[in-house]
Amino acid sequence: LGHAELLRDYDDLGEEVRKQRLDAIVKAADSAGELCSQLLLYTGRGFEHKETFDLCETIQEVVEILKPSHSDAIKINLALGDKPATIEGAKSQIGQIFLNLTKNAMDAVGDTGEITISLSKQTIDSGNQHAIDRALIQNLHPGSYFRVAVYDNGPGICESIQAKIFDPFFSTKQEGQGLGLA
Repeated sequence: LGHAELLRDYDDLGEEVRKQRLDAIVKAADSAGELCSQLLLYTGRGFEHKETFDLCETIQEVVEILKPSHSDAIKINLALGDKPATIEGAKSQIGQIFLNLTKNAMDAVGDTGEITISLSKQTIDSGNQHAIDRALIQNLHPGSYFRVAVYDNGPGICESIQAKIFDPFFSTKQEGQGLGLA
């Protein structure tokens, strides 16, 4: 709203500043609309908007979004392989997954550490199914896929809670500090 109020109240902003303010308003409105769509989808009242996009760009955007929120002592490495990594899916939801995973990795390493996000193309066919972790491919049809991994050098998850990490709203954080992988 601040940008809209400035446009309304000041006639002498100049064309370039006016364009920047309008761009900021459009971006904020798009973000608000996307958030509303995600909330509707989460409650079962929305629809999933699928589109074709580059997974590498989405990961890079997430890292850029998170840059101001972590210390310079946390290094984020990207090993994105061949570009582009074009997929079809719900871009905002996939971006949110990477945001959550990366933020969780940042929390795990604390004030200093290293996070690596890797992306590689994987081809699954009847000849290599034994070489690939069966748990990862049990429901996949032969074809080409992208495999993503997020690594950090934090302390890890103790065995006693590993079975719970995919439970909705499970978190090891203090109350009010997160929603786990929800």
